[in-house]
Amino acid sequence: MLTEDFWRKYFKYYDILNELEPYRNTLISIIGCIKPQDNLVILDAGCGTGNLMFEIAARVKLKKIIGLDYSTVALEIARKKASMLGVKGLDFKQGSLAQPLQFPENFFDVIVMNNVLYTLVPEIRDSTIREFKRILKPGGQLIMSNLSTNFSPFSIYKNHFYFRVRKVGYIRAFSQFLYYLYPTIAIFYCNWLIRKEAAGGQYEFIRPGYYRKLLGSEFQITREDFVTYAGSALLVSSIYHGSYKKN
Repeated sequence: MLTEDFWRKYFKYYDILNELEPYRNTLISIIGCIKPQDNLVILDAGCGTGNLMFEIAARVKLKKIIGLDYSTVALEIARKKASMLGVKGLDFKQGSLAQPLQFPENFFDVIVMNNVLYTLVPEIRDSTIREFKRILKPGGQLIMSNLSTNFSPFSIYKNHFYFRVRKVGYIRAFSQFLYYLYPTIAIFYCNWLIRKEAAGGQYEFIRPGYYRKLLGSEFQITREDFVTYAGSALLVSSIYHGSYKKN
């Protein structure tokens, strides 16, 4: 099982992903599913170092966005980035998606997740979705992109390199690759370990059709199994039409 020390090292190099076109395109795909509306209150569930939050803050008319993550290391990095960038309307909270969430009922207009659900064992995912139903407003959105069974770190980096060659030429693309070589190798190795854990049964990547089964009839799926992250992830966009009731 991947330890807290692993995630500490992982997040040390995680932001190199901001340089990868497939990763940035995935963030834009998630944001593109958010219905235009003023004064949105948004939860980034499993926010990591805040990359998706910063993109949302730059592109969406929001009242507040809260980033929740279990890793104190990731949250520390996210807070430093927010301070340096001077981004307003962001809040960060430590917490586990495997536990009841410390938010009131009908609180959020939108919940987003990027590459988080696969880290939760299947037995926990149902309770996480129940909590999302509790804190989402009726008509609120749940948008998720997660690593799929086609996850391939090699494909991600190959796609990025080809994109950069087309954009800036082979020489500049190769020079940029060399500049980011060490952190790229580090994150590549971390991704390989994640893949290995999945093969050992610790993580379960997303298969086509899984989201519909997980979300059930109370969510209207508006975009299903959309391929992102250079073929390595599947995205779902849905609207919550249920009405939460305490058991």
